[in-house]
Amino acid sequence: PEKVLEAVKMVFASMWNEVAFRARVNDEVADADVMPAVIIQVPVKARMAGTMYTANSYSYSRNEIDIMASLGQGAAVVGDHGRPAEVILNKITGQIKVLQDHSWVDMTHQFMDGALQLRYVTAEEREKELLSPEIVRQLGMLGEKIEGLYDFRPQDIEWCVDKDGKIWIVQSRTMQTEKLPTEKMLDDQVLNLLGALWNEFRYPPQTWRQE
Repeated sequence: PEKVLEAVKMVFASMWNEVAFRARVNDEVADADVMPAVIIQVPVKARMAGTMYTANSYSYSRNEIDIMASLGQGAAVVGDHGRPAEVILNKITGQIKVLQDHSWVDMTHQFMDGALQLRYVTAEEREKELLSPEIVRQLGMLGEKIEGLYDFRPQDIEWCVDKDGKIWIVQSRTMQTEKLPTEKMLDDQVLNLLGALWNEFRYPPQTWRQE
């Protein structure tokens, strides 16, 4: 309990780190308006973990899901420490395209001297095929379901698989992509309307009166 309380205090104190403080100053956000929150989750002893983008992270195609994975808790994937295992799943055909069949950045957590530390996975612990077709299709179904809950906006999802093969969804947030075609169309219409109004203002129609 004491360590949990200490961790909660560290979360509250994080609003005073340099990055957070500068962001408030730049955006003119008052300190009193910032309300940090703490989510306490049951830890999962993950066999492997990673990220899933419900739109292709390279082409932004919404017909494809991009899935990345490494052994361990996935810190190496999220932290972009190197090349993880990666596949592209086609939502329509179910075809799986393997970009990288094994991970080069496998890391796992272990307790040392009372603290949680990361260590690299040894060659003997590594698995050749992390993202099996079965796991990929299960993740794909979950990804599409989560995307549907957020009005079909592409999602950036973190996930893990425990020692028993159960998939856990850790978090999901809106993926940073290009605008949807309908959004772009509406934006173009608004810009065209503003442009026409601006031209009317700058160059008002001339009224000619014949004497």
